[in-house]
Amino acid sequence: QFDHGFYRARYGLAEAADAVRDYCDTGWRKGRNPRPDFDGQAYLDAHPGVRETGLAPLVHFLATALLHGTDISAGAFQPRYGAPDSRDAALRDEARAIEPFFDAAYYAKRNPDAAGAPGGPLAHFVAYGQHEGRDPSGTFSIAFYTETYGHLLAPGESPFLHYVRTGRSAGLMAAPEDLGTYPPMDAPEP
Repeated sequence: QFDHGFYRARYGLAEAADAVRDYCDTGWRKGRNPRPDFDGQAYLDAHPGVRETGLAPLVHFLATALLHGTDISAGAFQPRYGAPDSRDAALRDEARAIEPFFDAAYYAKRNPDAAGAPGGPLAHFVAYGQHEGRDPSGTFSIAFYTETYGHLLAPGESPFLHYVRTGRSAGLMAAPEDLGTYPPMDAPEP
């Protein structure tokens, strides 16, 4: 009932990562969906008490179906909480992932047209700026990253999103002046 391929591709999970565990532990709380035809937020909105149980929406849905004797075998799964709007959901997922690394003040100053955009500078960057080659911060260059690591990007993948999800932890440089982030440098104890 869980779509591993969809979940890994949509949320940038490595092949070795346990997608079901990610969804059940933290993914559903971040608004992630376990399959393209199940909108967890809509399920939570329709069943407000589920959030208090601590169960992921799909787990609650399946447990309830089993409790009521509903057939959930392959082909019989008919979620009543249809697919989320894929473009909006994908943009929200990207925004959540890159927000900690996005410099809104820098972006707004460099791109005055984005300062008053609906949703603010982050929403503008995710929807338009990253595809137009606008840099999200003073420490990340889309042009540099694409030229240097473009062969690592999936077709249509945002360079900044790749950096946030994969490149940063792998020590890839974010800009020509960057010395990389791997291995992490910790200051010695005083």
